[in-house]
Amino acid sequence: MVDLDEFKTINDNLGHGAGDAVLQEIAQRLSAVARPAETVARLGGDEFAVLAPDADDDAVLRLADRILSAVGVPIELRERTVATGASIGVRLGEPGLDAEILMRDADIAMYAAKAAGRGTVRVFRPEMQHRMLRRLQASSDLARAVADGEFRLAFQPVVDLATHRVVGAEALVRWQHPERGLLQPEEFIGLAEECGRIGEVGEWVLRESLTQLARWPDLLAALPHFRLHVNVSAVEVGRVRFDERVLEELAAAGVEPSRVVLEVAETALLHDDGQATRALARLRGSGVGVGIDDFGTGFSSLSYLRRLPIDTVKLDRSLTAGLDSDPDQRPFLAAVLQVIKAAQLGVIAEGIETRRHWQVLRDLGCDRGQGYWLGRPVDAERFRATVGVTRSVPPAVDGASAPSLPTRDLAGPLS
Repeated sequence: MVDLDEFKTINDNLGHGAGDAVLQEIAQRLSAVARPAETVARLGGDEFAVLAPDADDDAVLRLADRILSAVGVPIELRERTVATGASIGVRLGEPGLDAEILMRDADIAMYAAKAAGRGTVRVFRPEMQHRMLRRLQASSDLARAVADGEFRLAFQPVVDLATHRVVGAEALVRWQHPERGLLQPEEFIGLAEECGRIGEVGEWVLRESLTQLARWPDLLAALPHFRLHVNVSAVEVGRVRFDERVLEELAAAGVEPSRVVLEVAETALLHDDGQATRALARLRGSGVGVGIDDFGTGFSSLSYLRRLPIDTVKLDRSLTAGLDSDPDQRPFLAAVLQVIKAAQLGVIAEGIETRRHWQVLRDLGCDRGQGYWLGRPVDAERFRATVGVTRSVPPAVDGASAPSLPTRDLAGPLS
């Protein structure tokens, strides 16, 4: 099974005429590398199949490598050169194997190749089918979770480190699973991306976050600089009309664009083909804030900061954790902050768990922070009630959360 990588991007950006031309060229290349006894077919869309009868295992794998090389050569269209690639799944034959099973297993191997990073070949193994079944179950569970309202939002304060005033919140999604209980994002976000459900989850998070923000007019009046931070995945940002959909959701909720910051993982922008960057630039031009999330977990190339349409950089908790124990962490973090400041960007530090974390980051000039020492994620009602009264987070005793906010994490069903 041969499935073209990023074919949808070609169709969406260059049109179906260009997409058809690419498919015709790929069909010719597959036919050219196949032997006369081998059958090449297009199954539909951008998926092809090659049947190699009377070939030993090594010959089949060599064929897969020839296909990979042939498809990887850029295609010259009238207007531009298009880079292509493919993910290939191989099912080696055996006596008595049913044709339907042969194709199913090759298809499963092809999806394993895509999951491995695309542009690769994978040979079917029985455990791949077990993973596929789990993936199908996860996809079904996530679809049900959206339809049945099983997702919850928690809100963690974003605090000015110099004044302790609350200047915002991050909306964090939880899944109230009917069997497994309350699941944290790391337990299902990656799964949602893998099985193609992240768009539905992301749409729910954005819509519910904006709806909730619109219910806090008293809090917004008391905190004129309050901004709600909402995470968006690389998949979402790369979709066509992403910026338009965000603006439509803002208008529907009656929320000012300047009250929202969209946080995107740095890897999403580093590997962007331009579509995500353009969408974020248009949103930023409309007043929406844009930030890099989890800075320090990807390539962390400081040189690109000035070129991206962003306002803030959120430092990953791994950059904060060593401040208690590693003497080299402070000068390293100071250098990182200096470069970010030189790019005239705001900085938020995650993972502030102790007084020492807060003191060092404050002294180094970090603007804002999040962490259990400053305040744990809580449900919307408790956040509004508490922050609307205190508007600030006084220092806490080491090892404890700030006393002005509830000290327990979101642990059960929300009203």
